[in-house]
Parts: sequence; C-alpha cells; structure tokens
Amino acid sequence: MTKPAIICVDDEPIVLESLKIQLRDLLGFDYPIETATSGEEALELIEELHAEGSEIALVLSDYIMPDLKGDELLKQVHALSPTTLKVLLTGQADITAVSRAIQHAKLYRYIAKPWEIEDLNLTVTEALHSYQQDKKLERQRQELEQANREQAQLIAQLQDNENRLTQILEAIPVGVLVSDPQGNPQYVNSRAQELLSDDALAAVSPERWRETYQAYQAGSEQLYPEDRDPLLLALQGCSITIDDIEIRQKEQSIPLEMWGKPIYDQSGAIVYAIAAFQDITARKQAEQVLAHYNRTLEQEVRLRTQQLEQEIAERRSAEIALRLSEEKFSKAFRSSPSAITITTVTDGQHVEVNETFCELTGYSPEEVLGSTTLDLNLWVNARDRQSLFEILQTKGSVRNYEFDFRTKSGEVKTALLSAEIITLLDQNCLLSISNDITGRIQSERALRQKNEELASTLEQLQRTQQELIQSEKMASLGQLIAGVAHEINTPMGAIRASIGNISTALDNTLRLFPQLFQQLSPQQQTDFFALLEASRQNAETLSFREERKRKRVLRQELGDRGFEDADTLATLLIRLNLTENIEPFLSLLQTEKNTLILDAAYNLVSQQSNSENIKLAVEKASKIVFALKNYARQDRSGEMVKANVADGIDVVLTIYHNQLKQGIQIRRSEEEVPDILCYPEELNQVWTNLLHNAIQAMNNKGVLNIDIARQDDRVVVNFTDSGCGIPPEIADKIFDPFFTTKPIGEGSGLGLDIVRKIVEKHQGEITLESQPGRTTFSVWLPIAGVKA
Repeated sequence: MTKPAIICVDDEPIVLESLKIQLRDLLGFDYPIETATSGEEALELIEELHAEGSEIALVLSDYIMPDLKGDELLKQVHALSPTTLKVLLTGQADITAVSRAIQHAKLYRYIAKPWEIEDLNLTVTEALHSYQQDKKLERQRQELEQANREQAQLIAQLQDNENRLTQILEAIPVGVLVSDPQGNPQYVNSRAQELLSDDALAAVSPERWRETYQAYQAGSEQLYPEDRDPLLLALQGCSITIDDIEIRQKEQSIPLEMWGKPIYDQSGAIVYAIAAFQDITARKQAEQVLAHYNRTLEQEVRLRTQQLEQEIAERRSAEIALRLSEEKFSKAFRSSPSAITITTVTDGQHVEVNETFCELTGYSPEEVLGSTTLDLNLWVNARDRQSLFEILQTKGSVRNYEFDFRTKSGEVKTALLSAEIITLLDQNCLLSISNDITGRIQSERALRQKNEELASTLEQLQRTQQELIQSEKMASLGQLIAGVAHEINTPMGAIRASIGNISTALDNTLRLFPQLFQQLSPQQQTDFFALLEASRQNAETLSFREERKRKRVLRQELGDRGFEDADTLATLLIRLNLTENIEPFLSLLQTEKNTLILDAAYNLVSQQSNSENIKLAVEKASKIVFALKNYARQDRSGEMVKANVADGIDVVLTIYHNQLKQGIQIRRSEEEVPDILCYPEELNQVWTNLLHNAIQAMNNKGVLNIDIARQDDRVVVNFTDSGCGIPPEIADKIFDPFFTTKPIGEGSGLGLDIVRKIVEKHQGEITLESQPGRTTFSVWLPIAGVKA
C-alpha cells in the first residue's frame, strides 16, 4: 500500500528545504515528504498523487504567496482531499484569514514564523496521530457497518464531528458558549471561561444570564436590553451580531463583539443557542483615542486658521514682500504636524511622544520615554507649570496655553499648548498637543525689524518643509512594518529550523558514525567518501515531478538488480541527490548495513545543505535590513551628494517586496545613466509615494513599469501602472496640498505635494499622463544638481 504523503508549500525555497530536512529527521521514511513553491503547484501535485492512488495525510502551507493566499489554498485542498489535515505556517496572518481557514478548510493548527522546532515537531506528530486515528476509526466504522450499517454510520459521523468541532472551537481565539433552552451550558470553550470566569459553567436561565455575568449596555449602568439579547434572540430563532455590550467581572469592564445563533433539531425545533464573543478592548480604545485626536486636531487647525487670517488682516499695511512672506509662513505652519505627548497623571512620566516633539525639543525618544518634564528641564518658568496644572485640576482641560520651554541644547522657545485628561488602558493620562509659535513671536517683533524677520521666516519655512517630508516618509515607513516583519520572519524561521536540523544530524553522526566506520572495509570506506563527494557535487534542486520520476527509475533499476528493499534504497539515494550512475556504489548498497550507511551519509550531507540554507537566509535578512536602514536614514548635512537613481529605487522595491509579491508584477527598463547630485533620502520619498500610489491605483493587482533613461543633461524616471487612471477633471489638482481622492483616514493629500516640492528643490520637473489602464508619472532630474 502506498504510504500517505506530507506536502509543504512555501514560496521561499530555503524554508521548504529546512522543513523537508526537519520532517525527514522526525519521521524517517514513514511518510513521503513532497514540496511545492506555489499554491497552484500544490494543487497539481495533489491531483497527481490522487491519480497514483496516494493519500495525503498533512499539508503545511505559508499564508502570503504570489498566486494563492494560504487560506484559499487550504480551502481548495479541503475540497480535493477532505481527510487531509491542514496547518497554516506563516509570519503574517490576521484573525480573519485564520477564521476563513477554520470555517472553509477545517484548519487543524496555526503556527507562527519563525517556528520553534519542538512546537512544529509536536504539531506534526499529533496531526499524523490524529490522521491515523481517523483512518483507524474509518476502518472500524466499515467493519461495524457490515453488522449494522445505519447505526455504525451515525456513530462514526458523530465521533468525527465532535472531534473536529472540539478542535475548531478550542483553536479559535473566540469565546463560544452553547446553552440549552433552560440556560444550562452544554459546552464552554477555554476562551469563554477566561472572559466569563468560572461562572460560565453554572446553570443560568436565559432571562438571568445578563445579570449573572454582569452584561451591560456599553458606556452605561443599564443591563443590556432584553430585546437585543443575542442568547434570548437565538432561542427565539433569530441570528444577531452586536458590539455594544460589555462584561463587568473582577473590577474590570470587557467590551465584547457577540454573535447569537439558534441550533435546530431534525424536526425544526430549537434545541440549543450558541453565543460567540471576543474581547474588543484594544479596538475600542484605539477608536476612542483616534476620535479624540481627530477632534482636537480639527479644533486646533480651525482656531489657528482664524488667528492667522486675523494677523494677515492687521498687517495689510506692511510691505508687499513682507505680506507674501507672512502668507507662505502661515500656509507652511498650518501644514506642519503638531508635537504630541501622552503622560501619566499620577507621576508625569512620558508614555508616548511623536517625532515632531523629539525634533522640537532635541531629545531622542529613548531619552523622553519614562522621564518627566522636570527630568528633562523643559520648563523655563516653574510658575507656568504650576498655573497649567491648576487649570487642569479645575476644568480638566486647557486650550491654547502659551509658555516658554527649553530644548536639550538650552535654547528657549515658546509653544501653544492644548491638553486634556483622558483614560488610556484604565489609567488617567494627559494628552498634550503643542505647536511651536516661536516663529510667530519673532515675526511680531520683526514688524519693527523687517530684514531680521524675513531671514527668520525663510529659515522657519525651510525647517517646516523638511519636517513635512520626514513626517510623510516615516508615515509611509510605518505602513510597511508588518510586511517587513514577515519578510524577516521567513529567513529567521529557516535559520532556526536549519540550526535544529544541523544539531540533530550532528548528534546522529557522532552517535552512529564511529561504530559504522569501523565495520567498513578499506575499500568500502573509500567508496563511502566517494559517495559523499558525488552527493555534494550533485546538489541540484529538483521539482517534485522530476524527483518522483527519478525515484521510479531508481526503484526499477534496483529491483532489476535484485534488491528487495528497492523502494527504501531509492528514497535514501534521492535524499543524497544520487539519481544517476549508482554503479560505483553497488558494493555499499549490497551490504547488510546499506540503509545505515546511506543514513549516515545523509546526516553529513544535510549539515552542509543546512549551512547553505543559513547562509542564504542571512543574506536575505541582511538585504532587508540594509534596505530599511537606507530608507530611514537622515542626512543632516543639508548638502547634495552623488547617488545613483536606480539604487534608491532598489531600496524602495526591497522595502515593498511583501506587498508587491501579492499581485504586482514589476517590469524594469534601465539605461546606463550617470550618478546625479541630489538629496538621496528625499528622492527615496519620491519613489515611495509614486510606488505606493501605483499599488493603490491597481488595487494590489497589475503591472508596474519602471523606466530609467537619460535625455540630454537630465535623468528621466517613468512610473507606469495599469490601474484605473486619473479622471481629466481632477488631473490638475492632484499635486495640490490636502487634495486626495482617498477615503477619510487613508490619505492626507500631502504625498504628491511633497513629491512635487522635492522634485522642484532639485530643479527638476514631474508630469502626469493618464488614461484608463495606463497612468505615467515622469520625473526629470538634472544630472549636475541644483544650479546656483
């Protein structure tokens, strides 16, 4: 009988090789280990194995792959092979993807990358045991069916459903409670017991469960309304989803999202009600902080706009040049981010600060976090601090409080502060939003000293522009953190697995090799070393089809030579990459210790293979870290340097690799162009914005052409995407500040405005040509840099 196979699916070859070695060390030859580098290849392999009459015991799949996501692949695997157990092995998968895999593919387990060897080994062992148990139960069901077909079928089906239901309910990070019509809990999973406490097992009538578990309308002192009670409605035949309920247990309130659904018997009568719920504390807190921040920011912008309009009206008698300078300063000031801090009310320690605050004060985040304003010596006048806290104690908030502060370098500046006491993670905190108004104070004094004012205003505008560019750059970088984490987890997982494989192989070698080598004759020892050398030189990577084809040929050849264990020997030779010309090694194969000899050789060869995997994984991780470091660097010198445009685009493409591989095809056409004088970190922001906009325009699916060429004394870079295009009626507005077609919260409208300013700072030009299916942004940059 053909042995059931295990299939590993990942788009990273080093991960597949590490998995294959680890599983072979764990299982030996009990299960054939097959691999596939994509979802489509895995589906073809399953059909091929089924055509040969082979069973598939287990599929381990990555989540993010170019053609099919992991949850969709496992769904199709389940349709082709329902008895196959499925494990999702990945560094980035949200709860929605896991839920889909559980619902549509009966997911057995989810393991995060980089995986622990013991965890993976235990999961595979338990899964295969479960698979064999399922097979054993199936055989018992068939035997019992001969005596009583209908009864045996019902028992086997019930056992299978109970096992799978228990696995699913215990695997999902959601509380599940099943109750009979009298309120007696019939099943409560571990997550439900955590949320509802030990009372979850008590018999409670449906009408009183809200009182027992202290289920309140969120944000009120009222028990949750009976007419919207998911459990009661489920027993009445209704399905409902709510997210405005909270459980109050052990002096804490837990906001929940809850689903209620009835369960019917064969006659249509309701016999159970099922309630599922999950803790949404983090989501609710994030929504509250974001809503409060947006309201405060809008008020600040509105108030500042009125103040600037009043100042402009009062200064209309000033000279034309000064008024123009004032207008530019006001516009830049409104656009710049505010300095934001969150401090604890009890001890005044900073728990969160933004980049603008650090740039404003001169301190690094590490110096600010955990310290107080007194520790940093920020207050110039102690009386200002005392007055501020008196207002807070009386009113609970303060608006537009003007005070002087001291930077790390000792410079004294003036700021306008708005602050409010908020609750963050059950702790009273002070949310403070400050704007540097030193420039405004200086401009008021400069009405008497025009020349000094003009110089100060120009300097402030330049700083504000740099802050906008850096802020937009760091915002873009923040969106990439999850993807970069996944990209680094992939080689880290391979490194961890390879190290474990090397350790296992080394232990086996030290344990078996000396005794085995003493039993070999001098000629056999020579043949053994020749076998090792042949295996090392033949280290080619075979596709699963080619490997299985060569194995069949080897098995046939060994069978023709009279080997009884031809299948086992063929498998061992395939592991050693010895697929052709086995004549020089027949003397070793014909010994009684043939399998032990080949296994010892494999332990030695696998150490080299795993070392190569570690080398490749380190190179991949180093490339990602190098790209991230170059992307986030800041050049404070303010001087142009020689740089290659293509190198900057390479850095951005490396950072965006995780998003691009999900459906974006990059086509590059590059002429040999000279290095140009430029600000490389600012140009990286240009390429980032153009690439990010192209991905969104194509909805993460399409073709992006990047062309680099030389035209006379300029380098031209074209970004051409296959997205929906830009309508002619808004094409002239896309470079305007704050203009955006994206939904609220997804775009600031500053991206292309900053791109245009950076290009103009280089004395370059950016243009747009767009039609449905083809949008091109062209950037022209002078090779010689900015002319004086």
